[in-house]
Amino acid sequence: MSDLFIDAPSGTNFKAFSCVEGFVKVSNINGNLRLTENLEIQRRIAKSIIEVMRWTHLTGVTMRHFHGLKDLKPKYSRSVQVQDCKLISVDLAKSVFQVCVITESNEVASNKKLSRAKFIEYIAQYQPTTIVMEACYSANYFGRLFESYGHTVNLIPAQHVKPFVMGNKNDANDAVAIGEASQRPNITFVKVKSLQQQDVQSLHRVREWRVKARTGISNQIRGLLSEYGIVATRGAAGLKSLIHEALESTKTTLMFREELASLLEEYCDLDERIKQTDNRLTAYANQEESCKRLMSIPGIGVINATAIFSAVGDAKHFKTARDFAVWMGLTPKQHASGQKSMMGGITKRGDRYLRKQLVHGARAYQHRANGKNGRYDQWIKQVEARRGKHKACVALAHKMARVIWAVLTKEKSWEDKPV
Repeated sequence: MSDLFIDAPSGTNFKAFSCVEGFVKVSNINGNLRLTENLEIQRRIAKSIIEVMRWTHLTGVTMRHFHGLKDLKPKYSRSVQVQDCKLISVDLAKSVFQVCVITESNEVASNKKLSRAKFIEYIAQYQPTTIVMEACYSANYFGRLFESYGHTVNLIPAQHVKPFVMGNKNDANDAVAIGEASQRPNITFVKVKSLQQQDVQSLHRVREWRVKARTGISNQIRGLLSEYGIVATRGAAGLKSLIHEALESTKTTLMFREELASLLEEYCDLDERIKQTDNRLTAYANQEESCKRLMSIPGIGVINATAIFSAVGDAKHFKTARDFAVWMGLTPKQHASGQKSMMGGITKRGDRYLRKQLVHGARAYQHRANGKNGRYDQWIKQVEARRGKHKACVALAHKMARVIWAVLTKEKSWEDKPV
C-alpha cells in the first residue's frame, strides 16, 4: 500500500476517488486516501482528481505522492477565468509561444509568453473554446492536439493578420492581431489537416525535393561534359547515354571519370528513391476513395490526385467551384475603379506546387485531346483555336479545378459525354 496525500487550502471542499473495475467512484473524506500498489490504478485516480480540479476551478491545490506520479501534478492560477474566455489567439514559434486570451467583451484578459511545455498545459486547463493560430510552421500539429481537447481550432493565413498589427512588430502585438483578424466577418480560415493528409503531403514534399536534386545533378553533369566537348540530347535517356560515352571516352581523364561515376551513382540513387515514393503514393491512391474519383478526371493521375487530397481533404468548406478555383490561384486578376474594370493574368495565389501540378496535368491531356469527340475535348479545341495553346492550357487547368470541386463534394466519379 502507498499513500496519496491531497493538500488543499483551508475552507476548500475536496473529494476522494477510488477505482473499482475501471470506474472512478467519488466520496467525501477527511484525511488521507489509501491506494493499492497497482501503479496503473494510481495513475487513473490521480488523473481523475486533476480532471475534477479543472471543471470545478480549484486553486492552490497540490499533490504529494509516490510511485512515479510526479508528472501528474496540476498547475493552476487564480487569474484564469475559464468561463469568461471567448477566444484564445496564439502566435506560434519553435520554443516560445505568445498566448492572448480575449473575453466576451473583446478585452484582452492576458497576453503572456510561455515555453512549449507550459503552453500545452496552459491550453489544457480551459474549457472548450475557440483557438486561432496562423497557418504556419507546426500549426497542423497543435490544431489536431487542441481539437482532441475539445477546442475549435481556426487557422488564419498570415497575410490576413498583417494589416491588424498595431504598433511595433513583436509577439504580443502579433497575438492580439491574430485574435482581431479572426473576428472579421469575411475572413476565410484554413482547415486543419488530418494525420493522413499530413503523411501524404510529407511524401510530396520529399519527392519534390528529390526531383529538384536530380535535375540539378543532371544539369551539373551536362555542364561539366560540355567543357570536354561531349554533348547529348535532352531527357534522362540522353543523359545516361552521354555519361556512358564520357566514361569510355579518351577526351576525359581518369580523375574526372572517377568523379563522374560518383555523380552517376548519386543520380541513379535519387531516381530509385523517387520511384519508391511514387509506388507508395500509388498504393495509397488505390485504396483512398476520393483519390480514385479524382483519377477519373482527364489530366489527373496518381501524383495530382494525392496532392489534391493532401491539400484539400474535404472540399465542402468551399462554397462554390469558383471559390475553389480562386483558392488555387487560377482565376483572372481584377483591377477595377469606378466604371472601369480590367482583367489580367491569373492571380497565382495559394499553393504553388498544387497549381503547377494541375497545369502540368492540363498540358499532358491537351496533347491527347486531338481525335476525341467528348464535350470536354471539343471545348479544349475551341479555346485553343481562339486563344492559343498556352492560354488554353491554363484555362483547362481552371476548368479542372472546378471539376475537382464537383467530384469531391458530390462524391461521384467524373464522366464525359459525347457531343
